Amino acid sequence: MGILTALALASRIIANPLANLIQKKLSVQGKASLKINFHTYLILAILSFGFLMWRGLPIMSSDLFFFTLLTGIFGAIGNGLLVKSLEHGELSVMGPINSYKPIVAMVVAIFLLSEVPTLDKVPGVFLTVFGSYYIIDKGDFHWRLFARKDIQYRFLSMIFTATEAVFLKKLIQLSDVYITFSAWAIAGAFFAFVYQITYSKEKAIESKFELNYLSKIGMIALAVLAMQFTTIYVFETMQVAYALALFQLSVLVSILLGVFFFHEKNLKRKILGSVIMILGSLIILLN
Repeated sequence: MGILTALALASRIIANPLANLIQKKLSVQGKASLKINFHTYLILAILSFGFLMWRGLPIMSSDLFFFTLLTGIFGAIGNGLLVKSLEHGELSVMGPINSYKPIVAMVVAIFLLSEVPTLDKVPGVFLTVFGSYYIIDKGDFHWRLFARKDIQYRFLSMIFTATEAVFLKKLIQLSDVYITFSAWAIAGAFFAFVYQITYSKEKAIESKFELNYLSKIGMIALAVLAMQFTTIYVFETMQVAYALALFQLSVLVSILLGVFFFHEKNLKRKILGSVIMILGSLIILLN
């Protein structure tokens, strides 16, 4: 692994839980999850559009346009569900549930990208899933967990964003890192807006915003910008499933933030599950 890839990976691990932390703070304050999702995309889309106007608009092939649409749809829905899950659940639980994401992405990537995982790395991917059992049910995993709203929203979010990750890798193959990020942001803003006006009773754009809200949305946008740009860069250098498995190292950051800011409990169980998932990530790195 090169130095730039390692730095991108570290940045991604830190940026993701930071974005979740600020999203949860806004949700706790009663801010609508769909509005938070749309406004985050809107800021990134404006920045991306300005960049494209400066660099020059790319020629959109039919394949690039098609996968841009798919990425936007799946990303907007997935991130909307993520913010919704943070309204109901613990931050330190929401992070570990994301460990299933590499499994979903691995299956989709086999068919769409022909990325077949090697046998020496597969155990590491599955070990991250095993570790999550210790976290989401305090010891014993039962299907009754799916009756919890936070678990339902987080699992749906995970499925959509895992599939989005594969579409994102396809965009990278069709263009470059900068075009991929810009296409993701602009398409995501459009579909987040559609999602907002369809399923929310609140206005997507207010005539007046609170300064506190604007500052937090700006911080979320910066964290998501760092997270998504570094994600795209890492995807360019390794298989999607491996990259997503390594991103699980952000679980420890999520747990620390959840305990420090929201006084969440069951720390020993969460740390044990996180350590198991980290071991899985190390298997991927060392093999």
